[in-house]
Amino acid sequence: STNTRGNATFLIDGTGTQTITGSGVSGAGNLPNVTINKSSGTLNLASIISTYADNWTYTAGTMSPGTSKVVFYYGYTTNQLNINGNFTLANTEFNPAAGGMNYIITNTLTCTGTVTMVGTNAIVLRTGTLEVMGDVTITNTSTNTRGNATFLIDGTGTQTITGSGVSGAGNLPNVTINKSSGTLNLAS
Repeated sequence: STNTRGNATFLIDGTGTQTITGSGVSGAGNLPNVTINKSSGTLNLASIISTYADNWTYTAGTMSPGTSKVVFYYGYTTNQLNINGNFTLANTEFNPAAGGMNYIITNTLTCTGTVTMVGTNAIVLRTGTLEVMGDVTITNTSTNTRGNATFLIDGTGTQTITGSGVSGAGNLPNVTINKSSGTLNLAS
C-alpha cells in the first residue's frame, strides 16, 4: 500500500547482521521514521525500500546497500523529510507526493548508483550535500523543483546526467563537478 506510513521510530540497533528487504515497489510498504544506530554487525539493504516519514537518521554502524534503492517518498506530518547523518546508499529516488516535498539533508548523503528525481510535484533539496558517484535521471516535471543543497558529482567512472526534457522543470540545486577521472555526459 502507498498509504503505509507513521510517526513511530523504526530503531535498527541489533549487534549482529540485519537485513531490510523492501516491498520492491517505489512508494509502497513505506517505513515510518528510521534510526540506524548499530554498535556492531552489518545492516544489509535489499530491494526497493520506501519511507513515508519525517526522519531517516543514520547515527552509527556498517551499512551494505548492495544494489538496493531507497525511496524518499513523503513526510508524515509535514511536507518535509529530514535525512540525517553521513552515510552511503546505492540507488536513491526522490518521489514527492502531492504538494511537493522539502528534503533536508543535514550532512552528506552519498549515492554510489543512480539518483532519480521523479513525479510532477516539487522536489526541494535543502542544505547538506548529495554526493553522486553514479548517474542522475530526472523525470520530475515541476517548475518548483529547486533547493540550496549541493549536488556533488565526483564519481571516478563515466557518469550521465539526464535532464527532464522540459526547460525550467526538474531543476537541480547547486551543482559541483569534481571528477578526478572519468567523463560526465549531459543529456536531454
